[in-house]
Amino acid sequence: MEASEESKEKVMLQELTWRPRLEESATIPEAFLDLFQGKHIPHFTTLLADGSPRCSLVWCDFDGMYLRFSVTTKHITGLTVANDPRVVCMVADPAVLDRYIEVRGVIEKIVPDPEADHVYRLASLRGVVQPVPYPGASDRVILYMKPTVVFSFPGYHHHY
Repeated sequence: MEASEESKEKVMLQELTWRPRLEESATIPEAFLDLFQGKHIPHFTTLLADGSPRCSLVWCDFDGMYLRFSVTTKHITGLTVANDPRVVCMVADPAVLDRYIEVRGVIEKIVPDPEADHVYRLASLRGVVQPVPYPGASDRVILYMKPTVVFSFPGYHHHY
């Protein structure tokens, strides 16, 4: 292959692999905290026993150090993190095209929440009235996810 063909191939490869610049760190940027405080519903991905990913919608909040998720020990989300603590949480902003945050991390601790206090709090923040008692309350736990890698993209500030 001639040098000019190699250089053309290199340029084509760069064009194919170009992506918008994402901000990457292990810290959740302040500009994205609203995605964990409002009515947005995070997509929470865990790994099944065979290593394949499984995604579900799980409410969470952020306490400044951990993303905290309310699940039950009998639901597949609670079962999978017991076997493999590696997880991903992604939240998109429906108001701003392509604005999102992806947080990769590990579940560092699992704390029993038999009164379902955490999920009640998450529900009230979202204006949802939950049945009393909350289904599965006795099996409820709080997953504490420590961020290890955070990608965020501010999105395009126009609407279609």
